[in-house]
Amino acid sequence: MNNRRLFITLFLATGVALFALILGTSAFRYRTVRSFAATGINYDSRAINQPLFSIKHFIEHKVGSAKSIEIAFDMKVFSIDAGDNDVFQTAPLNDGLLLKLTRPASMALIAATDQPPGWKVYGISGTLEPGTWHHFYLSVDPTDRIIIRLDGKTIVDAPDTELSYSISDIEFGSGFNISSKFDGEIHNASIRYDLFQPNGVAKSPLVLIFEALLFFANLLCLFLLSGDDTVARPLVGT
Repeated sequence: MNNRRLFITLFLATGVALFALILGTSAFRYRTVRSFAATGINYDSRAINQPLFSIKHFIEHKVGSAKSIEIAFDMKVFSIDAGDNDVFQTAPLNDGLLLKLTRPASMALIAATDQPPGWKVYGISGTLEPGTWHHFYLSVDPTDRIIIRLDGKTIVDAPDTELSYSISDIEFGSGFNISSKFDGEIHNASIRYDLFQPNGVAKSPLVLIFEALLFFANLLCLFLLSGDDTVARPLVGT
């Protein structure tokens, strides 16, 4: 009976230790290499003062193997008659996340992927009305769960493992190329993103060896608990 209590205690202790180690190393599997946030970004393509009608531009030189991003703003479209209107981008061409308006009244997010043709389209709206204010929200977390909302209505909320977007050349008021300038107004835009790289300490050989030892110790305790006394006695010297 005393041996059984000992094995139960050891089984629980090694199990808890193994769970805590795996959970802890998972939490610190990535380290943050860059965090950026900006708020109060405004743009008006028809403003008379240059600071307001100028495209808002941010450059990011660091690269992350994992990343998260959150963008939100109010927007009003003046016209889509001139052709494509790109509201913002996170990288040039189709390498990032690009919010695009197309005639006659459509809004879509173009997102870079690691599958042919290298990008995909998330349709957001087909009934944009010029002169009407809309609230846009986008977030992508490190697991590539993407959320898109327009005027508080959730359009997309799902993981997408094909996403492979970059954050390098951020623009509000344009995107893809200079000819795709947004003919409209952006008010109180905010952007926040984090770039991550693998944490070499979290899964070092020493950590992996310790995890393996705990795992086999836990299995041994389970084996001894499931066996009879003829198995347990020789191992504990009784």
